[in-house]
Amino acid sequence: MNNHGTALGIAHKARFTRSHPKAANPLPQSTTDRSNNMSFHRASLKATLVSALALTTFATLGCGSAGASAEGDVRTAIQAFFDSINTGKKENIIGNSCSSLAASFSKAFDEEGTGDDSGKRPFSMTVDSISNIRVYEDTATADIVMHSSSKPDPRSFVATIARENGAWKYCTL
Repeated sequence: MNNHGTALGIAHKARFTRSHPKAANPLPQSTTDRSNNMSFHRASLKATLVSALALTTFATLGCGSAGASAEGDVRTAIQAFFDSINTGKKENIIGNSCSSLAASFSKAFDEEGTGDDSGKRPFSMTVDSISNIRVYEDTATADIVMHSSSKPDPRSFVATIARENGAWKYCTL
């Protein structure tokens, strides 16, 4: 005969449940156990979030953005050089040129007596595109397509840019 339906079976089940509390209730028995369990999960979640934030920051700032930043700085230096040519201001042109090119410009300005800061230019130069920027420590090259008001057909060339005293300067004449 089966004991489960009898008084003996019911008594046995009650005795088993008292002696094995997890059999009747698998959840933690005290609020301290539940609190510790929740604290563990919160700490685990915080650690995961901090790790994810650290990895995202490293990927954004540490991995490759230095190259991207240098490329952006080179692009800015090229555009600044041509903008200074268009203004015709001697100090801007020399300031945006690498030291060897600046010396050539300075000599040319002195010989021709130009660079009077009048801003009058017989022509203007327009940069159509800057591409394929390659940075090698303190030098860089870039493919430039440009035209001028006196020669509207696009002209392509590879420009050299150098980092001098922490700033990128245009070096191609």
